[in-house]
Amino acid sequence: MFLRPSLVSKSSSNCITKHTAFTLIELLVVIAIIAILAAILFPVFARARENARRSSCQSNLKQMGIGILQYVQDCDEIYPNARGGSNAAIVGLWFTDVQPYIKSTQLFQCPSDSGTIVSSPVTRYPVGIPTFHVSYGYNDPFHRRAMASVQSPATTVMVTDIGSIPVAGVDASKWVAEPGSATVPSPFLLDNTTRAAVAATGAGDNADFSGPAARHLETTNVLWADGHVKSMKVERFYVPGIANSCLDVTTGCL
Repeated sequence: MFLRPSLVSKSSSNCITKHTAFTLIELLVVIAIIAILAAILFPVFARARENARRSSCQSNLKQMGIGILQYVQDCDEIYPNARGGSNAAIVGLWFTDVQPYIKSTQLFQCPSDSGTIVSSPVTRYPVGIPTFHVSYGYNDPFHRRAMASVQSPATTVMVTDIGSIPVAGVDASKWVAEPGSATVPSPFLLDNTTRAAVAATGAGDNADFSGPAARHLETTNVLWADGHVKSMKVERFYVPGIANSCLDVTTGCL
């Protein structure tokens, strides 16, 4: 049976095609939701990333602790050099003493440290000193100290993140050891009780020293003299009325 043309034509003319699309308001709502989710999630992701970096930094310090202990065992229970002597008499620095025991030079750079290389006209190191970035500071009183003289190893800072500004506005955490004619200071050493910078961004008053850096969620990673590693608030380095007790090898943190 065949339909008449008039019926087919009439039926087709009754079909209406609708085209749907987002309105401007709907698009704005979607964009607003995405922005809110991003504002919530980005800090979470950033914190998770920094926690991972902090863990990696702590692993670096643990391996340094093993290297320092091996050095001490090989050297009649004497800790590594914290500093050299005059320009003509530099024998070695703590990181050059320890590096042969841990092999890698990359361990001396904190994952949260940008790694920019700068120099400063303070001390010349002779050819033969390895070139690598150093993000950590060695507590100066450990210089050539007998292991038995450290009274409270579990509460005495030996190595930590550094990054105060000891000279001319240059970030100490970005200074490296360079050979030959390159000039670099010694900000790889934590300050003594009279010259330390309290805050990570505070200006120190001695170009050869620097203070702890709060690189990891407002904390600094610390290698303690007994070999364990733990994060600590920078303020704990400087207890009011007690000058740098955590750096004092005769007392430890009070």
